Amino acid sequence: MVEILIAKKIDGMQLYFKTIFVNMFIGLLISALSAFLVVSTGLVHLFLTPTGLSPLAWMMWIGLFVFVIVFQVKILKMPSRKARMLFFVYSALTGASLSLLGIAFSLNMIFQAFIVTSLMFGGMAMWGFRTKKNLQPLGMALFMGMIGLVIVSVLQIFFHNPLIYLIVNLAGVVIFSLFTAYDMQALKNIYNQLVVSDSDHELISRAGIMGSLTLYMSFINLFIYMLRLMSSLGNR
Repeated sequence: MVEILIAKKIDGMQLYFKTIFVNMFIGLLISALSAFLVVSTGLVHLFLTPTGLSPLAWMMWIGLFVFVIVFQVKILKMPSRKARMLFFVYSALTGASLSLLGIAFSLNMIFQAFIVTSLMFGGMAMWGFRTKKNLQPLGMALFMGMIGLVIVSVLQIFFHNPLIYLIVNLAGVVIFSLFTAYDMQALKNIYNQLVVSDSDHELISRAGIMGSLTLYMSFINLFIYMLRLMSSLGNR
């Protein structure tokens, strides 16, 4: 009887993570298509002015930040189908904002950064899932590191120091690589807690969509910092 329960738990966890990664990959595909359309149609220039970023670009980034905060708060209280659709909407809007990368970096550099990011993300995700080491104490340190990245990145807009730019991007790669492992272990723990508490399938589905969003954001941020780091090193 115990063996049957364990087998069902393992099968359930495999389905849980399969759903998480399928939704995440769909989100990434939507983002890529959105960015491509915005660049190819010339709409990307709406985000630019002769002196830098347009107010529309700033409004989109602030809007995305508010959107994802509210979404994370509400996601466990809404139907899983609605949560999934909102995640895909967020992916499309994020892709539109990332279209700026298409004119700032070459296609070859973007492709190389994507490959390296995918390999690093996969490796860290696997490690986070399999390791016996408790990664949860890293949470606060990683969060504070992320806040530090945001503050320094904003300051960098005004000061343009090449060395600081390199250090920030390297730190970003390290932080979001660790975030990937941290998130995988956290998602595994969440599933185990939901099974123990005998949660219904709908709640587990909503938790899975939250997992897709979490890993999606880790991948996107890792990709951005990796792209900037590789470009910076290539120009030295």
